[in-house]
Amino acid sequence: MTIPSVRPFYRKVGFIETDGSGEMILTPDAAQEFLTRQQQLREVHHDTGN
Repeated sequence: MTIPSVRPFYRKVGFIETDGSGEMILTPDAAQEFLTRQQQLREVHHDTGN
């Protein structure tokens, strides 16, 4: 269950609402995409020394 004010953040990450009840899930494909993006950001951040 999500707090209504943070639903836009979860949608941006890739979560989808299941039935309008406020429950949101991250599909396996969306989860993989999220993890890939995070890894890329870590690599860029690490490479710049920040």
